Amino acid sequence: MTELVIAACDGAAKGNPGRAAWAWVVAGDDGGVARWEAGPMGTATNNQAELTALLKLLQATNPAVPLEVRMDSQYAIKAVTSWLPGWRRKGWKTASGTPVANKDLVVHIDQLMAGRKVKLVHVAAHRVDGDPYNEAADRAASYAARTQVAAAGTHASTLPAARVPSRTDRALPRARYAPSRRRSRYDT
Repeated sequence: MTELVIAACDGAAKGNPGRAAWAWVVAGDDGGVARWEAGPMGTATNNQAELTALLKLLQATNPAVPLEVRMDSQYAIKAVTSWLPGWRRKGWKTASGTPVANKDLVVHIDQLMAGRKVKLVHVAAHRVDGDPYNEAADRAASYAARTQVAAAGTHASTLPAARVPSRTDRALPRARYAPSRRRSRYDT
């Protein structure tokens, strides 16, 4: 039986909010990706996508086996480790007294982590020499966000190919690339 499962998860939002998706990967005994899954979310924020990725990973792994999760989202890590106890004490309010964003996701993740050995490890995002599992999860999440199509596989070779982001993937000024909602005198 495996003594520790190494995994990574990532969320992607093309715009914030924008077309979003989640993904996770589980490392194999050979050091490669053993299995992975990604799913579309429609329109969501990057933080919702990151939390959903962690939630889906926890649901997909055996709670009896210790889990190390590599993530590039400090928000997701802090939300379910550092900030959660204070939010609970304050009736799910932030330090400024506003309602906690993404409470439903945080509560569900907390329930899935209860009684489980889970270590959340922050890794740098989008680095040439970065964590290969986080990079794989990022590729899968980005693909699912762009296409809004679910995907899964049992080997790294089935992951979507890495690609250089195009101009349309970045947040661009709306007026330059989207037609104006105002009618001009030339409209018929």
